[in-house]
Amino acid sequence: MDVADHASIDALAQKYVGTAMDVLINNAGVSVPRSANGEHRLKQTFGTLDYTAWDNIFQVNVKGLLKVSEAFVENVSASSDKTIVALSSTMGSIQEGALPVFLYGSSKAAGNWIISMLAKELKERGIITVSLCPGHVKTAMGGPIAPIEVDDSVAGMRKTIAGLTLDDTGSFKRFNGETVAW
Repeated sequence: MDVADHASIDALAQKYVGTAMDVLINNAGVSVPRSANGEHRLKQTFGTLDYTAWDNIFQVNVKGLLKVSEAFVENVSASSDKTIVALSSTMGSIQEGALPVFLYGSSKAAGNWIISMLAKELKERGIITVSLCPGHVKTAMGGPIAPIEVDDSVAGMRKTIAGLTLDDTGSFKRFNGETVAW
């Protein structure tokens, strides 16, 4: 499924009509391409912004998040765990975002807002919605100097997701379960 293509999302959702889905994890996310030296803030800082790239980032990170959640909400509603998770970043926290990555950060902030609105919309149905930051992980996006190993991030996220309750709905958590101020 291509989360930037709503017809693709709808086609996959049609394939799974009537199938319960305990946890829907919205993990698609993009940023601007890296430069040759691996710098990913290129064209994201004030005065260098790539507005065309911003459209693509919002299409995936914001519109894709909402469309996937909307397309599979009945599957989640039919399950026992009833959980929708959006992978986010502290760059999407107004209080904690430290790097001036305007494009990526604003898209993650918008995704966090969507999760908070979904929490209000879906709480009566018993659906938990949370934003979850995997941390600064050694991935293609995080780079080789990131302090968190992939396995540690995934293990932490699995534990955090397993411990979620309806009281957590609308929250923004780190992979280790701590709350992110936003």
